[in-house]
Formats: sequence, C-alpha cells, structure tokens
Amino acid sequence: MDYKKIYDALVERARNRTNTGYVEKHHITPRCLQGTDDASNVVSLTAREHYVAHLLLIKIYPGNHKLIYAAALMCSDVHNNGQRIGNRLYEWLKTRRSGAMSELHKGKTVSEETRQKLREKNRNYRPTEEARRKQSVAQMGKITSEETKAKISAANMGGKTRTGQKSSEEHKRRISEALKEYHRNKG
Repeated sequence: MDYKKIYDALVERARNRTNTGYVEKHHITPRCLQGTDDASNVVSLTAREHYVAHLLLIKIYPGNHKLIYAAALMCSDVHNNGQRIGNRLYEWLKTRRSGAMSELHKGKTVSEETRQKLREKNRNYRPTEEARRKQSVAQMGKITSEETKAKISAANMGGKTRTGQKSSEEHKRRISEALKEYHRNKG
C-alpha cells in the first residue's frame, strides 16, 4: 500500500476546502523531519484526519521514534484509564472538549500582564525531581540512532547547557560519574 500517496491526498484535500467545525493544525512535513512552522507547511485537519495523518506518517517513516511518540499521545486517553482510543472516539472527544473550553472562556479576555506572567512561567519551567525520574525510566533501554547521537553530540559541543550557559567542572564530573555508573549497571 502506498501510504505516502494516501497521506498526500489527505493533505491536498484539506488544503482545498474551508472548514467550519473543529480543526487541528498539522505540520505537513513534521518538525522532527526538518519541517518548518511556515504557513505553507501547516494544514487544518479534522480531528479524525489528524489522527489518521499521524498513523500514516508512522507507516511512511517507521523508524522515527518522535512520530511514534506523537501518535501514541493521540491514542491514549488519560481520563479513560489510559485505554487506547480510535480515530472516531478521538475526534468525538476533541470536538467536545473544544466546544466545552470555548463555552467556559466565552467573553473572557486575558490581560497582557497575565500573558506575560504565563510566558515567564513557561520560560522558567523546570521539571520536578519526580518528573525527571519518570523521564529517565522511560528512556532506559531505548535505542538511539547514530544520527540522533551525532545531533546530540553537536548540540553539546563547547560544554554548554540547554540554556546556553557554560557547564561547570563539577557538573561535568557528576555527569561523567553518572554515565560510568549507568554503564557499569547496564552491562
């Protein structure tokens, strides 16, 4: 089956219509595949189409773990005991949630001061120790491609952290020790 052809047809159909109901923005070329946020790379899909589009992307790029992760998030409903959901139920839930949120916020405005506070809060977000532990456990045993390893290595050149600050010698030493411990326990 030509999944790429099906995907392209889905995107083309969405480009050539006007939506009146609930829609979700979808990156035609996903960002994890060097897609951009340009308007030419974004299309409005119904929730069902969005769900199907992500499943098609997995079929087209079967080794891309980021695409698999994105689709998995769409397929699990945390309010339904984590049970998997299909495209029709996904669309039904998303449409109703959108309507409920619109109704809840109807007539409300957010001040520029509140927007600035939210931006600042998100900019300074640091995950809790528990969140970091869960992320670590989730990553254990996963295989990282050579391409991904090269990207990580290139990003870490110069010993800078995610925020662009220079890593201290103490920080480098702790990371080194943790990696050595991890590899000792792994083998």
